[in-house]
Amino acid sequence: MLKRDDKMNRKYIKGYTLLEVLLAVAVFAMLIIPISKLIESNINVNKSSKEELELASVLSYAYEAYLQDGSLKEITYPNNSNYSIYYNAESLLDEISSKDLDIKFDENNININSSYSIPIVDNMNIKIKITYENNKANYEIFYDSIPKGEISFYIDNPNFIIYADMLQKSSEKNLNILIDGVYKNGILSGKNIKFYKKIKNEEKGLNIISVYPNLIEKTVDEKKTVNKKVVITVKKNGKKLIEKSYTFSVND
Repeated sequence: MLKRDDKMNRKYIKGYTLLEVLLAVAVFAMLIIPISKLIESNINVNKSSKEELELASVLSYAYEAYLQDGSLKEITYPNNSNYSIYYNAESLLDEISSKDLDIKFDENNININSSYSIPIVDNMNIKIKITYENNKANYEIFYDSIPKGEISFYIDNPNFIIYADMLQKSSEKNLNILIDGVYKNGILSGKNIKFYKKIKNEEKGLNIISVYPNLIEKTVDEKKTVNKKVVITVKKNGKKLIEKSYTFSVND
């Protein structure tokens, strides 16, 4: 038989109200959502880092494989056959890019910054005078074998780089080039002139001199190396992931 005090205590013992339960759930949700998002973010970061590391390994393998065999067109990554590697190669005719050149001579033409073209005839004498101001160069070219043999043009951000492809051995043409310096305000400036030329069958039909002392001349023997631009494309399950461009020098 219960005593009166026990009855009184039981009377005042109660459970949680619905409002208290809802409040507790709300507080728990407020705490768990940021934590779950943080965990999800860490999982995604780890997954992304793993994929990037794997892709870097695939690219490294693709590069090394092409160094071993320059005739490759398509291969599969040995550690994961889901990766396919494709090669698209093209030969670069010039040691330096044509966009870097101010003037280019070849057997038939004088190409001026891809804007002008002058035909080359037998025994041609050319004089080039360069004046520049505010990152603009005025090239004055005088030549004696063609009527109206004079041209003047401007180039923004000049490089003062001249590239000459030597004449073919069978040709009787001789090209004599005089660079009449680089001037600023009528005074010879401290600018260098870089002159690149290719050798073809020991032809000596091209002569170049400069009144300016800093003519930097470099001869490229095209029989030794050929530069190739190779675009490497990596796909995974047919989906392109990355495309990288490389330049290789390979034996001719």
